[in-house]
Amino acid sequence: MTENIKVFTQNSIQITDRDRQIYIDPFQMREEPYDADYILITHDHYDHFSRRI
Repeated sequence: MTENIKVFTQNSIQITDRDRQIYIDPFQMREEPYDADYILITHDHYDHFSRRI
């Protein structure tokens, strides 16, 4: 079911599972997703997470 997976910049990934949104390594995403139920960071390099305020 790859239609539930979107790949954004720098390998930032969104997975939709029923009514849940999962983001993996959200880095400098052009979109402004505020619907995350889970955010997963694979490791602590700067380019695997950027917070938008």
